[in-house]
Amino acid sequence: MTPAGLRTIFRYHRLKSGVLAGHPHALRHTFGTAMAEAGVDLAVMQALLGHAHVDTTARYIHLTPTHVKAEFDAARTRLHTRT
Repeated sequence: MTPAGLRTIFRYHRLKSGVLAGHPHALRHTFGTAMAEAGVDLAVMQALLGHAHVDTTARYIHLTPTHVKAEFDAARTRLHTRT
């Protein structure tokens, strides 16, 4: 499927549903965020998204503060259980 074909499908369904805010590129961000929340390595995400630079991939990750806090707390717990 071409990018233009995907845009056409999205446009059709946006008009049919009345929801005008959905765009194909938003799926890439949603995919990147879901992978990050699942713990997928950034280099793997870079390959899956087809980015040449990891900095570009990092822009696709939109983690909620709750998720960041949970990951921090989990890492802190792992650190304290080692000692």
